[in-house]
Amino acid sequence: AISYTQAELVETPGPSPTPGPTALPGGPHLLYPPQNAVVTPPDSLVVLQWVAVKNLEESEWYMVEMLDLNAVDSHPHRAFTRQTSLQIPSSWRPEVPAERLIRWRVSIVQVTGRRDDGGFIFTYGGAASNDGYFTWMGAIPTPTPTATPTPEATAMPTGSNS
Repeated sequence: AISYTQAELVETPGPSPTPGPTALPGGPHLLYPPQNAVVTPPDSLVVLQWVAVKNLEESEWYMVEMLDLNAVDSHPHRAFTRQTSLQIPSSWRPEVPAERLIRWRVSIVQVTGRRDDGGFIFTYGGAASNDGYFTWMGAIPTPTPTATPTPEATAMPTGSNS
């Protein structure tokens, strides 16, 4: 025999929500140079600075990418550091003596090995920073030589022998 009652139905708990993948940390916050700054004089040192969003794990590094947006077919320069700043090597300075628009960003990467040339093999370990932009004079302009007039020979007065 089956018995029915008028008991209140209680909601049956279902499975708990399936956890999604752990969110990657946000990218570092860029500090310097300020957005859209103009770096002068052309031979000045440029130091990029940012704020960390977490303590780096032993295998994590900051990857700094810098790209000359005026050079259409160029590839970004990349450097790796565990510091929150990077002095740009002079070899990264654009070779054209004109103002150049530079884009830079910082990402946290997980280094998984080394290439034969010593470079890092890496995977991205978080979001990149927002893009930063600054204007930088390219190659240090060399002064244009100007013609220097050649002095004309003049007769030297001769002394009298008296």
